[in-house]
Amino acid sequence: MGKHSKIFYLLTALIGLMLLTSGVNAANIGKISGKVVDRDTGEPLPTVAVSVEGTDMGALTDINGQYVILNVPVGEYSIKASLVGYQPVIKQGVFVSVDLTTYVDFELTSKAIDIGEIQVVQAERPLVIKDQTSTLRLVSGDEARNMPTRGYQDVVGLSTGVVAFQDNSSVRQRGGNESSNSPTLNIRGGRQNEVAYLVDGFATSDPLTGLANLSVNNNAIEEISITTGGFNAEYGWIASGAINVTTKEGTKNYSGNLEAVTSELTDEYGYNIYAFDLTGPIIPGNERASFFVSGERRVHLDRQPHAKAGDEPLPHNDLRGWTWQGKLRYDLNQAMNLRLGVIGSYDKWNRYIRSYHFNTAHAPKYEDVNNSVNLQFTHNVSKQTFYTVRGAYFLTKRTSGDGVYFDDLWGYIRPKGNKAFDATTLFRTWDDPETYYQVCCPGNTWCSEPLGPNDSIPDDAPCSASELTYRYDYYLLSNDEGNYVDSSKLDESYVLDDFTKRRSSYYGFDFDLTHQLNKANEIKVGFEYQRHTLRYLRHVTPIQLYNGPGVGTQDMDNYGYDLEFQYDEDSSLTGVKVVDQDDGWNAAKNPYNFALYIQDKFEWEGLVINAGLRYDYLNVNTYRLKNEAWPLDPDSLAIKFPDNDEYTEEAQKLTLDDLEDAEAEQRISPRLGIGFPVTDKTVFHLYYGKFFQRPELQYLYVSYDYLFYMIDAHPYFNPIGNPNLEPEETTAYEVGVTHQLGDNSRFDITAYYKDIRNLTQVDHVPVDPFAYDTYTNKDYGTIKGLEFAFKLRRTNNIALDVAYTLSKAQATGSFASTQNNVAWTNSEEPLRISPLDFDQRHKLTAVVDVRSGAKEGPMLGNFYPLERAGLNLVFNTASGNPYTPAEIYNEVTLGSVTPTPLSSINSRYGPWTYRIDLKANKTFTVAGLDMDVYLWILNVLNTENAIDVFEGTGRPDDTGWLATGEGQAFINTHSDPDPVTGMTGEEMYQFKQNDPNSYDLPRVIRLGVRLSF
Repeated sequence: MGKHSKIFYLLTALIGLMLLTSGVNAANIGKISGKVVDRDTGEPLPTVAVSVEGTDMGALTDINGQYVILNVPVGEYSIKASLVGYQPVIKQGVFVSVDLTTYVDFELTSKAIDIGEIQVVQAERPLVIKDQTSTLRLVSGDEARNMPTRGYQDVVGLSTGVVAFQDNSSVRQRGGNESSNSPTLNIRGGRQNEVAYLVDGFATSDPLTGLANLSVNNNAIEEISITTGGFNAEYGWIASGAINVTTKEGTKNYSGNLEAVTSELTDEYGYNIYAFDLTGPIIPGNERASFFVSGERRVHLDRQPHAKAGDEPLPHNDLRGWTWQGKLRYDLNQAMNLRLGVIGSYDKWNRYIRSYHFNTAHAPKYEDVNNSVNLQFTHNVSKQTFYTVRGAYFLTKRTSGDGVYFDDLWGYIRPKGNKAFDATTLFRTWDDPETYYQVCCPGNTWCSEPLGPNDSIPDDAPCSASELTYRYDYYLLSNDEGNYVDSSKLDESYVLDDFTKRRSSYYGFDFDLTHQLNKANEIKVGFEYQRHTLRYLRHVTPIQLYNGPGVGTQDMDNYGYDLEFQYDEDSSLTGVKVVDQDDGWNAAKNPYNFALYIQDKFEWEGLVINAGLRYDYLNVNTYRLKNEAWPLDPDSLAIKFPDNDEYTEEAQKLTLDDLEDAEAEQRISPRLGIGFPVTDKTVFHLYYGKFFQRPELQYLYVSYDYLFYMIDAHPYFNPIGNPNLEPEETTAYEVGVTHQLGDNSRFDITAYYKDIRNLTQVDHVPVDPFAYDTYTNKDYGTIKGLEFAFKLRRTNNIALDVAYTLSKAQATGSFASTQNNVAWTNSEEPLRISPLDFDQRHKLTAVVDVRSGAKEGPMLGNFYPLERAGLNLVFNTASGNPYTPAEIYNEVTLGSVTPTPLSSINSRYGPWTYRIDLKANKTFTVAGLDMDVYLWILNVLNTENAIDVFEGTGRPDDTGWLATGEGQAFINTHSDPDPVTGMTGEEMYQFKQNDPNSYDLPRVIRLGVRLSF
């Protein structure tokens, strides 16, 4: 029994004894509106008191029987309407969603027979959202917890218009796209950085890369709002989608959950999660102050299992992580309240790469850290007006490097070179022909003296040749006399020659004022400000650091970080570490932005108009080259007179005189959404909006030392940052109709079109003395699609959601580095748009939920075996991602060359994928507590879904190259087994091309238990 299996049993056994433990305040809000009439006469009733039970929120109806309750936090409520002489009515289960109006109408009766009682009505979430003026999907926390998913990203990935994109970078480098611990989300053909990730209204994306690595505990989620179309004016620097996660808020009664999930009992993948949350008043009996806290521990032996990998976890593919969360609410009085929240996560994970299979210890390792603190003050000035002031600090950082040395940069050094890939054998070997090695018997009972490259294995070796292991002599770390510097590293193979450390943070505040001008117009105005601190260091050859400052750091791009070298008494280098750099030539970057916006929500007789205008200002707050065509001496007479004697070599240095302040960017974005009823069950909406997306800030900045090095020497291809990048521009159009079919179902059709311009892309700059490569605004494209959705509200215990997307996403580049080869070889740029790498033409998702309440289902005697049980089943199928067909060539070794296309870019598509996931649960009452036990199965049918294919064959497991004349020659040349792997050249090639990373996950079975109290 494994360690985590024991933990699972222990938690299950002790879970009933743990009655007290820890949550988050929802900063996102909506409003409640409606009309109260006399049930018998239909006449409107004025002065009716409409209140939100358990809160101080409420309003009186006007002369027309209408009321509005503003500033209602997202969540589920009971709404009460009461008037002297009428029977009070309470509607339970009313759910308020972010940025939306929840319409709650009442009919009161004055019949004497009814006045003495309170009528309680169970409300249902409306099928048609009347004030929806763009595509929006709302998923409650309970719905998310019932689904076979974990984390809000998995839920979002199932939505229409969303592509959960994953690929195998070993097959084809997707434009330098940075590694992520989960599939990236591309919404309606947009790049990954075009999605805003918000938790309780606060941004949680890394501005340097656009990645969102913050994890949120499943049990803390109140609602997930997924906007894939248009956005109101309060949303800035966003072009494709907004994911807004609202977390739970403190309650007046104590409650909480303990949860454990494991796969230790069913497979070897080692998936383990332990979570808790607790909510209640800070002081018992005092409802003015409440809290919600949660935490989660993640331990995965294989964080992303893949089919074709066998039943064992992939080596060096594990994860260890935590999530923490807390929120306090304090009501100063009935009109003012404070909310303080913290949320963060930590993940340390390894990445399996096929080329490192025999060197997994040195495969890449990553460490992601996120921390956020936010404070919100809300003041209800009157029933018609309130304002909110928010302040936030957010920090995200990542370190990535060699799996052994990681952030110990001195461990990377290799004075005489690094073991390297061999283009024929596919794996690691020496690149220094004079390097020595040793051969050893099992257990190192005998080792030879160091052997040269032409020496043979001694005949007196006390074990057979097949048992020998090759211990590479650490000649690379030896001094001139041949003495070992570190003999403990004799067996060490290739060290990952790449190290990156980055840290992004921002502090910001915003103010917004909402005023219900009249019964039809809700006006909202706001101001936002953010200031970032960006630190970045990437050393592309850390093995050179033994050279010290200068030569050892010339391959390093850094700002906000620098290297501090350490020396002994003899002035010999003994170490190096990363330190903060806050002043000087390569100080941290501090871009800042602010915005102003005004939004009017007009609601009249079912007609809803969301009209807004937004102004954005972005100052990258750095220097740029005065003259990109003559960067090192922009004012020299040599520009006009190249033979001028004053033009000397000394002028060819980068100084502050060659730089100037970068210009700030200003943009105005109009937004207009209209929704109106065609009939009482049909709502039509249309949307137009102009959006501007801030480029990933990593493409704006470069250290000035590295800039000079790349311009002056251009030793290799590596694009450098460009402060002249402008915001990327998207113009979006959308039209849709929602029709309610009967009382319990609806059907939606939405068509959209997006025109995208000024997207970031690598460009080749032909300048003196050497051409270099940077990023410019030159990509463009068009995106269009149709979305169909059908929803069946729970009827006879069954709920159903079906969604289909037909889309066509085309542009001149999928990522900012898609045209790396074009820039490197200075070849012709693409002039026509082509399908994007994440273009998914067809996607169909069906979610079926069957659930029974207490005393429901078949009955056996006095027992209901299926009461409080449920089954959630998700069926997902999608067409494959595109690729460019090419002549068959060697696609898997480092001898691979640029392919010869047989057709236009991304003109063919990989195979479809099919997957069924399910989650079945049943709740028991144990000692007065609810214990929910569930079975969670991913890929129920164990389908082998390919996510990447080779361009020569369109297959995920065969390049076709071995069948060519060149491939046959390779087989004949490398027919002897490799001394390290024991494989022939043919076996090694087949091993490499059968990469499990080219497949989605196999069948995975997990068990879980949640105790609620």
